[in-house]
Amino acid sequence: MQPLTDTYQIASCMPLSNIPEPSQIMDDKENLLTTATKPELLYLFMTYPLIVGSSVNLIVLIEISFTTFGSTLTKCLLCTQSVFDSLVCIYAAYDLFPKTYEATAVPQLVCRFIVNRYLFSFLRLLSVSNVVCLTIDKFLAVVYMQTYKSRVVFYTVGCYVFIFSYTFMATLVRQTNVHFPIPGVCTESQKSAIWLFVQIMGHFAVPVSLILTFHISATVRLYRLRSSFGSPTVQRVNVDDGSSMNDPPTCVSKQQCPIQSCEMAEQNKLKHATTAMSIGTFGYTTSVTTVELISFILTLLAAFGIVDFTLNSQAVRYYTCCVGLLACCHPIILIFSVTSVRLTIIAQYSFIQDRLNGALAKLNHSTE
Repeated sequence: MQPLTDTYQIASCMPLSNIPEPSQIMDDKENLLTTATKPELLYLFMTYPLIVGSSVNLIVLIEISFTTFGSTLTKCLLCTQSVFDSLVCIYAAYDLFPKTYEATAVPQLVCRFIVNRYLFSFLRLLSVSNVVCLTIDKFLAVVYMQTYKSRVVFYTVGCYVFIFSYTFMATLVRQTNVHFPIPGVCTESQKSAIWLFVQIMGHFAVPVSLILTFHISATVRLYRLRSSFGSPTVQRVNVDDGSSMNDPPTCVSKQQCPIQSCEMAEQNKLKHATTAMSIGTFGYTTSVTTVELISFILTLLAAFGIVDFTLNSQAVRYYTCCVGLLACCHPIILIFSVTSVRLTIIAQYSFIQDRLNGALAKLNHSTE
């Protein structure tokens, strides 16, 4: 039953002492919403797969270093691919933690390279450019198989010059994303249609076009090699999935290998090479396309005011985390597209398993 004092206050239009003011109700709702949407715990939870993915990339790097390749360029590119992907994962995990400079004046270098996420964009595009060079490496080994090994040093220098120079030029537009109307205040610039066009071309259209162009050219060449085994002379086949490039072929000519099994072995080798190349190409292409599609959708939603995709917003951090998680999946693509790395990992696993089984057997024998 309602107390008499409250009834009198209602009848006399006097405010009740135990009923909060409307402004207080709104403040309580805002505090409740802020508490419910605080992302610190979620950020902390999301760092674990990023750290694990970075560790897996480093483990794959170690396995690549123990793997024998017929091409120095292939081994170098696979190593740098693991390094770049690991750095992307580490940066994505770092970006999820709150920064001390967010509540203070921001130096211009910190704003341009960290807050603006220029460094993250640079690392990610290094990984994409490295994928382009991996595809070019396959193309050169297939199309120019006679001179590939003698020019591998020239190709290596050219690939790394392309990786760093293209990444630097394609990410320069990112520096125009911020300005400083007030000293110490990092303000995001208004994105124009030209800015978005240059961003999409540099980060997506040009790399993907190069990857698909060189992949299709190499694949067509491999299909022609497979169909040429019925000819009297078969040229040297010195490319597979990148695991033993420039290795001696199973057969060189029809006269040296008259039996049909030799031709079947070479055709199977080229078939496996084509399949492995396709896995690597379309795996990395799908990853790059997914990243740019998410970025385009979030930018479009931000233009209509539906999503806050500005600097230090939650949407930007979630996007960074998604990019890092996709980089964590790149070792899977590498393992399934390079047979020799996969065989090295299997051999290492079998060796460790045998040693553990031997240690357990000795332990059980000693206890008996």
